[in-house]
Amino acid sequence: MMERPTTPRRASVIDAEGIAACHANCFSGAWDVAFISRLLADPARLAWVVEDTAGLTAFLIAAQAADEMEILSIGVVPDTRRKGCARALLESFHQEAAARRASRVYLEVASRNKAARALYEAAGYVEVGRRRAYYDNPGDGAPDDALVLQKTFAT
Repeated sequence: MMERPTTPRRASVIDAEGIAACHANCFSGAWDVAFISRLLADPARLAWVVEDTAGLTAFLIAAQAADEMEILSIGVVPDTRRKGCARALLESFHQEAAARRASRVYLEVASRNKAARALYEAAGYVEVGRRRAYYDNPGDGAPDDALVLQKTFAT
């Protein structure tokens, strides 16, 4: 069986449909193509994707404001998880954040998402806040907290 590629490339507006499909495979309340197109057209937004012959399998969308950056959304379709795609996306994003002299990066993650939390911890993120009952949880109906994580860069 051939390994799926995990090398990210920068995304553009032409990737909006694929990112929307990937987002829908990853999250309830998925972002639509029009919204993603607007994000990708904004020069303050950055995005990367990982794709294989079947299409987009992972994405990361971020924003920059002054010397801070925020990961707005990152997702890997379920059948390609645990293959290094999210780590590769984070590495590409971190390289760009450093090149842009970002002092810190923020993101939010559901407190119950242990795999994502472990990934972010391994990448140097630390918890700096919590938003109680931020996420709806269609699985069991109980809301989930959003953990606000931060990674600091030397400038």
